Amino acid sequence: MKCILFTMLVVFSSSCYSATTSSGKITTLMNAYGGWIFNAQMDQGNPDSCAKATFILPSDHAQYDELYSFLLTAYTTGQPITIYTGGCDINGYIVVTNFYSSWGN
Repeated sequence: MKCILFTMLVVFSSSCYSATTSSGKITTLMNAYGGWIFNAQMDQGNPDSCAKATFILPSDHAQYDELYSFLLTAYTTGQPITIYTGGCDINGYIVVTNFYSSWGN
């Protein structure tokens, strides 16, 4: 019984959170709408089919300081990154949940 409950919990919890990824370079960056918005040359233009093909790192993100530092470094160095997204915000921007890069590998 415990095994069945655990399996159901895993299946339902993973289906509630879906992250989309896209890779490329950040082309513009500006502070607006309570966070940092940016455009990027991505392999997948608008991964979450939001109203705008612009990303936002909201200021209420739990790791805002770390992700902002990463975002600024990626922008100034022109290094490619992978952006993890989680849907659209109320203004139609693509919400960033995390970043990844293979810098130094």
